[in-house]
Amino acid sequence: MRQLRLLAAVAVVIGHGYVLRGEVPALRVGGIPLHTLGLYVFFTVSGYLITSSWNRWPSLPDFLRNRALRILPALAAVVLLTVLVIGPLATDLTLTDYLTSSQTWLYLSGVLLVPQYELPGVFVSHLSPAVNGSLWTLGIEACCYLATALLGVALRKFAWVGTLIIGIASIVLALQPAGGPLESIRAVGAVCSYFAIGALACQLRVDRRHFPVLLVVVLSVGWLVLGAVNAPVATMCAWVVVPAIVLATALRSKNSTSKVDVSYGVYLWGYPIQQLVIQVNPDLPVAFSVGLTILFTLAVATLSWHHLEAPALGLKRSGKPGAISRLRSKPALRASTA
Repeated sequence: MRQLRLLAAVAVVIGHGYVLRGEVPALRVGGIPLHTLGLYVFFTVSGYLITSSWNRWPSLPDFLRNRALRILPALAAVVLLTVLVIGPLATDLTLTDYLTSSQTWLYLSGVLLVPQYELPGVFVSHLSPAVNGSLWTLGIEACCYLATALLGVALRKFAWVGTLIIGIASIVLALQPAGGPLESIRAVGAVCSYFAIGALACQLRVDRRHFPVLLVVVLSVGWLVLGAVNAPVATMCAWVVVPAIVLATALRSKNSTSKVDVSYGVYLWGYPIQQLVIQVNPDLPVAFSVGLTILFTLAVATLSWHHLEAPALGLKRSGKPGAISRLRSKPALRASTA
């Protein structure tokens, strides 16, 4: 499962690398931009794991504390280091002008899941001046976590009904037409719908028997071919195919003995590191730029895991029941870092 999340995080980094360099068309899989597909995988996995976590330990205070310990320390670090290190190094302004700008300090609201995307004088010559465009999903994911807990408290064993309703509503939002009044939240609806699908799979106790290998292979190949000839239809089909591939892979994978999980760090740091690489050498071929970004990002994410994320996760209540294991008949994917 960690490998799957890491793959999704790297897909986001690669996709952003091509977009930030202005490569057209953007890399697509099944008609979906690669970085967007990475998000769909992330949210599907999160939906399953977070719901599994709630089912094992349905205590609202503990659940919220554990989610905060997973999200906030690394987020606070990336926001603070962006303001205090990346900003001063990359800004076109004098250090005094940078530090006295209100925009600089407004960026700190990102720690509270209210992201600001630009810093004064930073990356202004780039195609996108956003310092970290990946932060937009974190507040949405936190809302999904809260919805999972509230449905569990209010509906208990019928929480799946609420999840189904939210999932359908999210798909409706995602299908809003371009130029319509709800266009700005289509992306929100899309990622929430994948979280809901993952959560629903857990609530309905879906297991690997529901995903025969041959069926998943046929669906995958058909979806990839369809994406090459009719991207809009393939995008619709992705609501079935992507979760099927993700869950079939996860439910058949062996639990790793390693507890290292750098996927969140890769997701947080990939975008600003990509922007720095472009700043240093804007003429570097995109493949080399992306490759360097991945290497630097993996290094920073590893430091973040060992020195920040893992110690924070160690603060979780030790009395939480049982080691987390993946059951075949009643699946509960390994979620020690969820």
